[in-house]
Amino acid sequence: MHDLVFLDSRDLIACIEHSRPVGHVALAQELRERNATVVLTMTNVLETIPRGRSTTKTIELVERLESLPHVFVRYSELSSREFKEAVRAFSTGTAPIIKLPICESFWRALVPASVADDPTQAEFHRALDKLPMSEQIRLALRDGWQIGSDSNHFDPASTGELVAVLSVHREILGVSQPNKRLFYHAVATQLDHFQLRVNDFRSFADWLFRSPMVCAAWRLGHEVFQELRLDQTAGITGNGVTDLTHVYFLPYVAAATLDKQWRDYCHRAARRLARIGIELPYANRLHANIAEMLRDWREPGA
Repeated sequence: MHDLVFLDSRDLIACIEHSRPVGHVALAQELRERNATVVLTMTNVLETIPRGRSTTKTIELVERLESLPHVFVRYSELSSREFKEAVRAFSTGTAPIIKLPICESFWRALVPASVADDPTQAEFHRALDKLPMSEQIRLALRDGWQIGSDSNHFDPASTGELVAVLSVHREILGVSQPNKRLFYHAVATQLDHFQLRVNDFRSFADWLFRSPMVCAAWRLGHEVFQELRLDQTAGITGNGVTDLTHVYFLPYVAAATLDKQWRDYCHRAARRLARIGIELPYANRLHANIAEMLRDWREPGA
């Protein structure tokens, strides 16, 4: 069983392009020695590739990236899988099975499962699966696909929707602290969105409230979004949306690097929940950068 590591695109760029604090060869060796594997998803891959490079240079950078021990994860399915599993576990009185939606190939992390599992395209998809990520991206570039850090913001509609939600939350809630009523509303919204039903909503919501590792990615995203709401000077852009999606991986990994703003929100959320007796067991897995992560690995407790 590998320990999973999530690296922000900023840190992946520093490593594979500038060898800071180490190059990709040294980082790959460090990961293998620790039986650790990097989580690659749509955003931290596509944001790592600078726009405007030649195809040769682009593929060279992707080859460096894929030389790291890695797994591919489809971010878009995280919350839906968590809630479906939570409803199943609650309804049957069993423990939820908590795991990431790992894909066997990079292109599968970019598209919905309904597309990836389309039986009419099965033969073509199996052929794609045989290609490494670098060759999949080479094919995409030949087809005119725009790739690079300036072209991979979340689409304007999604960003606009999140901006609108943030505005409404600030207008209604102001700087009042998050509470159970707000949490119940958020859970009900998710159940409705995923077309899920439970027999006893209040008991289900109470269980989720007390159990931060059930629907763990969604829960942290919810709590961090509330910290963003409380930070009245902060807005959100396409880049901010991708940073928020990176937060969702923290509960599933042994170590992660995130942008400072979002690290701060994670720590604030952890302190706020600790005051009411809810501990986030993953709060100490955050690192400012790869250098700090490696130092903590080499000198635990230093």
